[in-house]
Amino acid sequence: MAIGLSLSRSGTLLSIVLALGTLASASNHALAAPTGYSLVGSFPLPRSNEFVPADPFDVLSDGRILQARGDGLWLQTQINGATYTRVGSLGGGLVSAAGPSFIRVSPDGLHLAVGSNDFTPSNQSVHIVPLSSLDTIVPSNASVSVSALGFDAVWSSNEALLVTGGDFFVGSSLVSRITLGPSPQTTVVVESAGAGSGGIAIIGPTVYVGVGFGFDSTPSGQIRSFDLATLSTANTPSDFSLAPTLTRILSAFPLAADSAGNLLAGGGDSFATPPLLGFAAVIDPADPTNPLLLSPGGADSLYSVAFNSITNEALIIADGIAYRYAIPTPGALGAFGIGLATSGILSSPHRRRRSSKSGVRA
Repeated sequence: MAIGLSLSRSGTLLSIVLALGTLASASNHALAAPTGYSLVGSFPLPRSNEFVPADPFDVLSDGRILQARGDGLWLQTQINGATYTRVGSLGGGLVSAAGPSFIRVSPDGLHLAVGSNDFTPSNQSVHIVPLSSLDTIVPSNASVSVSALGFDAVWSSNEALLVTGGDFFVGSSLVSRITLGPSPQTTVVVESAGAGSGGIAIIGPTVYVGVGFGFDSTPSGQIRSFDLATLSTANTPSDFSLAPTLTRILSAFPLAADSAGNLLAGGGDSFATPPLLGFAAVIDPADPTNPLLLSPGGADSLYSVAFNSITNEALIIADGIAYRYAIPTPGALGAFGIGLATSGILSSPHRRRRSSKSGVRA
């Protein structure tokens, strides 16, 4: 199992403990969709248990969802569609019985990075599976497997990815760079990233890394920024606590980038006072203290996030449903966030207000 006390895609015991602690605490969060991001529909995105928004998934280059359910891989039959077809499976014991910790499609759409989700940190691996090998009868094997702590990941190019992971038993999380090619290599490029792993995303030249669970100078939900060029070539790790802080929100897992240059964040923090849950956040890196809070599925839900570049929509996921938000034009978020802050409706990521439910189901 990939260790991280945040919203775990595979429904592990650690995530269950956090979820139970937070599910009862979100009755006062705002539920109305902001005007900057328009709720335009939804589609099913199945989950194996009630403690996760959805099972691990990613968006393919054609806009459809590829999802892992256990060791099986399921493909959405059409963009934003309600049905999925089993297109293959992961063979050779590549993942744990609970399924992978993550699946991430390479930018060129040719490969799938898979986190093994092994409970023992020393046994964790990241596997690279050619998508062309998917077969409904014969399980797919990895073309490359590297030893690495793997909780979440983002491709930085077609030949490299950055992976968050950690060993909760010793209270240490990190970011590794996995470089493919003839001689694949794993290099730790960020260390001391909290006690439990969080999400990771890239916006332009900047990498954002979240703390899934932490204390003191690296608390749960803290997001710090790193230079992508530096992490792409570094041979020694940077200290997480010395990097610039963007904000602190939820459990900073998962993280995703949208086309407006904003950061999407999901998860929950049961140890906050009061506990935080019941929304996903849209963060403008230029104005991180005024996020938009989206709660299309209600205030008692854990949320995941993703971005579909084909439809230009943010996906806000809760309870096995992906809610689709049209992305505003550049600058719309900043104007809207400033208006909210001025009116006193939303002054910080931890602000709470009376709820009103809003949601559209396709």
